[in-house]
Formats: sequence, structure tokens, C-alpha cells
Amino acid sequence: MTIETLLARVHRALSTDPAAFVALRLGKAPGGVLPGALPGAPHYAVHGATLRLSPGGDIPLDPPLTLADLAAACAARGWEVLDLAPHARDRGAIALLDQPAPGRPDGALLAHDSLLWATFAAFANGLAGLAAAARAAPVQLSATTAEGFWLDELGRQYGVPRLDAAEPDDTYARRLVEEVLRPRSNNIAMAAIITGVTGQRAHVRDVPLWRDPFPDHSGRALYDGAHVHNGSAVRVHGLFDVEVGFDLLGSDNPQRFAARTRAQVERLRAAGTLLRDVLAIASGIADPARPSPNDPSGVADLGLAGSATLTDAHATPPTDPISMDAVFDLASPGPAAADPGATSLTATWTHRLDGAWRLDGNKPLAGGGGPQPVAF
Repeated sequence: MTIETLLARVHRALSTDPAAFVALRLGKAPGGVLPGALPGAPHYAVHGATLRLSPGGDIPLDPPLTLADLAAACAARGWEVLDLAPHARDRGAIALLDQPAPGRPDGALLAHDSLLWATFAAFANGLAGLAAAARAAPVQLSATTAEGFWLDELGRQYGVPRLDAAEPDDTYARRLVEEVLRPRSNNIAMAAIITGVTGQRAHVRDVPLWRDPFPDHSGRALYDGAHVHNGSAVRVHGLFDVEVGFDLLGSDNPQRFAARTRAQVERLRAAGTLLRDVLAIASGIADPARPSPNDPSGVADLGLAGSATLTDAHATPPTDPISMDAVFDLASPGPAAADPGATSLTATWTHRLDGAWRLDGNKPLAGGGGPQPVAF
């Protein structure tokens, strides 16, 4: 609703004259050309609480912009400001009257000096803002088209807040839709979402609670094989731990990282379940070697090949130690690989006691004394 529509409803005893005066006068446009009505000529207009300069763009007239500020803004955009009403320098620029393009021949910008106009102009501007919000509401009520505050409000309603103030609207909107539609509440679904948020591998595991390792038999349990006397654990449904990788090269500290992970879990977990602890595990860190000048792909080919052999030609267990040989070959090291002047490579290995070794005294479980230099 415009101010003219509102003034048309007041009593006829009240004067609706705006008492217009020349607030400021514009001269030549950028390039020294006077504004005019010819096609392509510079022009200006005032409409909808906005001064439109061509060339120069739009200048919103909303408070606290004063007429003095408006004159400075026009001058900064290359327009010549001939004069400014001394008594109206501190008056709000919102007092300018609507003026169609290409503007007045004398370049004057008129403002109202009527108390009635000042009162009804505030009402008209407020109603215009409500009308603009009503037109924008259908667009802002969809997560795929909402922006800024409206997108944050949708995320609050769906329980998917913005990760931080720096997360862009397009990234946040896409994540909002994905998280609303994706599975949640079970271990695999929560691990997938945590991995997507942190960029590190994650596991959600039910907590094992161990039974009493020293049961009180009281003479009631016979050692006849009917009872298992070793310790055992049971997985408790609803109580779980989260294991997630922590990037040591990142900018986050462990306490803040754990707090962010807990916040994600609290948002995703099902009712009646409880997060016991967040455990940091090895992170996924890639640190490729310097690429070759002839290969801008960013990943160097070190030409590193390795093989391991285990020899045991005896039909019966020997008395001498079993030997294992490891051979590494650094093929054609170039500028992308290690120092070409290097003459040795250190290899370290560890015996894994995975059940393949029998503790019958025939195979010494010796570690070999630490890292061994390997010539190449």
C-alpha cells in the first residue's frame, strides 16, 4: 500500500500537501554527461525507498541514511552534487518523494516537509515491507531455495543446525535435505553421518559390559566341564561408544572436536539410547610426495616395490631359528622421490601372534633387535 493510498483515506479537513522542497540537486553523471530522456542517456529515479542511478546502481534510502550521506554516496559513484539544502542535511533520506525516470530536467530531488506525510510514510514503508515478505515467503519456506535467516529457521525446525557461521547456504541447504531424508538412530547410519560431517572414518559400537571375573561358586559349580569359568561380556543395547578419527594436522582442538561429535550424536540417537564416550582413533591423513615437474597431477610415483619370503624346507621342526627375508627396491628414483644420494633404506616389521605360531618351543619368538638397515 502506497502513501498516496493511505492519504486518500484521511479526513478532508487535513491537508495532504507534501510541502515539497528541493533536498539536493544532481548535475553531470559519470563521464561528464548531463542526464536526459534520450535512449542511453544517464538518468535517475526514486521509487520504493530506493534511489536508482544509471550509471551508478541503486542506493537504499532506509534509515539511518541521511540526505548528507546520500549526497556523499552519489558523489562517490561519480555523480555531481550541485547543492544540498542546509536545513535538511541531517533529515532522513527516506523523506525523498517518488520520482519517475529520467528525473527532473534541473536534476532536483524533492523531499516532503509535512508532518502528516512523515507519519503516513512510516506506515506505508512498513506495509510495503510486509508485502515484500509475503511475496518472498513461498520461496523462503523451501529448503532448496531459502537463504540466510530463513534457511537457519528451517534448519532449527528440522533439528539440523548450521555447522558454523561460515557454512555457505548452498552447502547447508543440500546437507539439510540429505540429513532429513537419510536413515538415522542405528549404529551404521550414525557413523555414516558423523563421517560426512567430520571427514574422518567413524564407528558406533555397542558397549560390552564384562561380567564378574571372580564368580562366587559356593560349592555349587563342579569343575566337570558343564560351566565356563572364563570371563565373558554382553553387548548392551542402547549404550554405545563412538570412535572417530581426529586430524592432528587440522585446526580443531580435541576438546572442541569431541564436543562437536557429541552434539551430532545427541541429535541423531534414538530415544532410550545413551552415548557413553567419544574415542579418538587414527585419522585419514594423506601426505603425497612432491610431484614430478613433468607430471602436474600432484601425486608422485616413487616406484617402490616390496616382497617378503618365508623359507622352511624342513620336514620336521628344526632347532635353528626360522629366517624371513624382506627385499625392497626403489626403482629409478627421480626428483619426485627421496634424496637421490641416499644409499640405504630402513625397514621395520613386527611378528603378529595371530594363532599361526605354536608355543611348543620349536619356533623362537624373537623380534630381531629392532630396525635393520637394508641396502639397495
